Amino acid sequence: MMDDIDMMKQLKKCIAKLKKEKAAKDAVMTEAERQEILEDIREGLCEVKLMQQGKMKKRYLKDLIKELRD
Repeated sequence: MMDDIDMMKQLKKCIAKLKKEKAAKDAVMTEAERQEILEDIREGLCEVKLMQQGKMKKRYLKDLIKELRD
């Protein structure tokens, strides 16, 4: 028979396993979320290309951060 300490250790392992499974399940993104992220990346890369071609004004990181804060 198990004593209370062994039972508590097994319970702790089970809870940890359930937490990991829940975190993995929550980490899965929907197709719509994935498409939105990909579109944002495409837009960003297009802006970089335009900046390299001189067709768009470059922005400094500090200005971008300030804009995001406002």
